[in-house]
Amino acid sequence: MNDSRLNNLTSIGIPHFQAFPQSRLSRSLGGLCFTGCALPVSASLPILFAPLESLNSRTAEAEMWMTENEVTSGSRKNLIYRHDDHVLFGIFKQNDVDPKQSLEEATYSAYLQILELLSALGYQQLYRCWNYISQINEITEGLERYRKFNKGRHRAFAERLAGNAQLPAACALGSVGEGLHIAFLAGKAEFIAIENPRQIRAWNYPEQYGPKSPAFSRAILLSHVARKILSVSGTASIVGHQSYHEGDAQAQTLETITNIEAIVLEANKLLGHSAFDLRQGNYRVYIRHPEHAPVIERLLSQALGPDVNISLLRADICRTDLLLEIEATLHESGQY
Repeated sequence: MNDSRLNNLTSIGIPHFQAFPQSRLSRSLGGLCFTGCALPVSASLPILFAPLESLNSRTAEAEMWMTENEVTSGSRKNLIYRHDDHVLFGIFKQNDVDPKQSLEEATYSAYLQILELLSALGYQQLYRCWNYISQINEITEGLERYRKFNKGRHRAFAERLAGNAQLPAACALGSVGEGLHIAFLAGKAEFIAIENPRQIRAWNYPEQYGPKSPAFSRAILLSHVARKILSVSGTASIVGHQSYHEGDAQAQTLETITNIEAIVLEANKLLGHSAFDLRQGNYRVYIRHPEHAPVIERLLSQALGPDVNISLLRADICRTDLLLEIEATLHESGQY
């Protein structure tokens, strides 16, 4: 039987400085907004405003998750969320992070709140998380802040997720400013975790990458949707578990594209047909050094086509030897 519970879920990009139509707010679940975007500010609409500088102005600088169903807004502790009968989008409010609290404890507390909320409301499938962390590569008390983040997230997942639960897609980037910014998408229908055959699973990384491994899947497939959605996690120039092409932005870009292509091929193989086209997706590119933006954009345009939606943002990457990271959202048949 065809399950149409999530048929109306879509993700759309909002062009630079373009106002979001007021007429669509009543069917908006929430979204992400970066420097230069013009999404509305509302106490009941969960929008993650991440302070990342835009490095281009011709494509989307914001992402909004939409439904055609009626939505309900709510808040709980440090969370703001909105949902329809099947999907929930929420944010962890950055200004509620205690600056005296360690990042590990702040992350643990944030994810504990998220998982408790989802359990209470019945949206127990955590699909996707976006994490923006101040000074992500800084060493404090002998440990990089990204690794402290991983410890906190791992601890919350170990306590609150069932032992056989699949892990969400995710990204974790360094941002300016203070604190921890988290947005999350969850639902009632199960998802399919997609891994990359060119890489080992993130949660199987050796201890050289920290006391607790990163807890995410390379991508997740939402198949209970009329237009299936493939959400690709932050992807970089990593083969196996090792970073490749240190110091070479061009080679890292090409390696990253190869990794995303491998993920898309895995999803299509699982579905038994070419549901997703690499050239028809929304791509968000995080770049460590702004001077690399032109060559990265040129290579992406060559590989994906000149009309593909590519958003370039300045951000620090989770490993100091990585120069860029790319995440993507693809809808079946290239429809957005």
